[in-house]
Amino acid sequence: MPSEAPTLPPENPALHPEIVDALRVVHDPCSVATGVPIDIVDMGLIGTVGREGTTVEIGLCLTAPVCWQAVGMATAIEASLLRLEGVEEVRCALDTSQYWMPDRMAPAARARLRAVRPHRRYTTQRADHVG
Repeated sequence: MPSEAPTLPPENPALHPEIVDALRVVHDPCSVATGVPIDIVDMGLIGTVGREGTTVEIGLCLTAPVCWQAVGMATAIEASLLRLEGVEEVRCALDTSQYWMPDRMAPAARARLRAVRPHRRYTTQRADHVG
């Protein structure tokens, strides 16, 4: 179960390519439901990465404040990272210091999702409005 906040000092995820690669096997459940599976890295859900000895801590940024899938994603993150050599403990914390917005997504992932769910422009007038 994800904890409330990260406790390790955040580091640049680029410093840990093996961790980032292991996180790429975990997919955002909502993108899977749309038929366009996007991993949590390309989805922009990884807020922070911290490593201290054999402990890895991930700050998870959610797409919605009340995400029913947070526990499942944290469990999948833990399972994936525990397969890495030298990792004995994984903590997944909700990173509430960062808000998820679509611009956090990798451009290629955003394009794949847009191909299935085109962006609609909304107007303030209803289509059946006369006047």
